[in-house]
Amino acid sequence: MKFKDMKKDSFSRTLYYVIRNLDKIPELSEAIRIFRSNKGIKSDFAYSPIDYIRIIFFDCLSIIRTLTSLSDSDLQLVKRINKTRKVIGLETNPLGHHGIDIFYSKLNKKDRNYYWQNLISSLDVGNPIFKNAVNDLSNRMMFASKLAAEGVVLTDGDPRADKVIWGHTKGLKPEATIHFVICHLIDRLTSQIFQKSKNERLNKIVLNKHYLFDPFGDVIFLLTTKNMINPEISLRWELSRDKGGLGWNTPEEQQVFDEEYNKLSK
Repeated sequence: MKFKDMKKDSFSRTLYYVIRNLDKIPELSEAIRIFRSNKGIKSDFAYSPIDYIRIIFFDCLSIIRTLTSLSDSDLQLVKRINKTRKVIGLETNPLGHHGIDIFYSKLNKKDRNYYWQNLISSLDVGNPIFKNAVNDLSNRMMFASKLAAEGVVLTDGDPRADKVIWGHTKGLKPEATIHFVICHLIDRLTSQIFQKSKNERLNKIVLNKHYLFDPFGDVIFLLTTKNMINPEISLRWELSRDKGGLGWNTPEEQQVFDEEYNKLSK
């Protein structure tokens, strides 16, 4: 199946499957409930939960497609901009920024095509990779919700945190919760794809969430600078949690990216 050939009805069934299987996660079920009541939602896209989820999911897939097929000129520019960000101390990830530089050093063109093609083909409720990814996501998020309910405070580096997916327990707003779930579903699909590969080298590639989300964030910076992205994506990644976002990118980083990109692309 090709990305452009994905039909709205069949993809909606796939998303309903995700929602049904994640409905036991209290933070997500509450976000869906608020969407359905149409209260407290400021997004222009929030006509219904499934419409919002479908739009954001497709846009996130488009970002992955851009990530796997960057032009050499854009790749070199982003690498140079990342070096500048590091020099001036703008790194949002306390564990270090594993951006496009790392992603492209680990995955050659053939690997990236393999990843993209398998990601798209996996988006079907009958695909074992998809089912395993949804189950894995559900179990990890549910366990984190259970720990949070018991008063456990999870942070990066905590052995318990490394075994679960816990960001949704930190008071995210409904829109941000949807973005969080979609990104982590893509992360779980990515993990399944490389684990199931018959290529032993790909099996050994460490593609944890930082090795996917950091280059994903780099592409968001790039597309935002070029005005080639759904602004709802940029907004949710940039806003802090208390303002309705994820806080994974920052306005300061975007400003540096804009300035450096404009200088380097002249």
